[in-house]
Amino acid sequence: MEARPQYPLKEAMGMTDSLTGLPNGRAWDEGLRKELARAKRGSHDVSVALVDLDDFGAYQHAHGELAAEVLLCDAAHAWRLAIRVCDLVARVGGDDFAVLLTECAGYAPQPVERLRTATPASQTCSAGFAIWNWLETAESLTARANAALREAKQQGGDCAVLAQY
Repeated sequence: MEARPQYPLKEAMGMTDSLTGLPNGRAWDEGLRKELARAKRGSHDVSVALVDLDDFGAYQHAHGELAAEVLLCDAAHAWRLAIRVCDLVARVGGDDFAVLLTECAGYAPQPVERLRTATPASQTCSAGFAIWNWLETAESLTARANAALREAKQQGGDCAVLAQY
């Protein structure tokens, strides 16, 4: 008798970005929710980083759709290799990626900088990251990281900003 997959194929496909092979926004939401619940039980910290490629629209316009897709795939691969196996990087839309970092609040800037330096094809990226304050929801944690990402973009991009509590 052949072993059945742990998850039905349809379910697995619904959790994976078809272009990059990374987890998608749905998988991100579920993974973040589960990790915050686990952190509450185990008393460990969680950080969230939101990352996107700087001037991606201009890159796509100058190099074409196919080159832009290759850049997204290359960035996804490089960023996956730049973080620990236990952390999660997901493509949540367009050139927007989310990264879940566990047990690293004291050094959260280091993996975020590794993501930035791993960005391929002479491109740059901006990141906003937030360290969970143990009280907020997944949505408010993500909103703080998003506000920090907006601040990084306002500073001209090619930087990372830590969200304030």
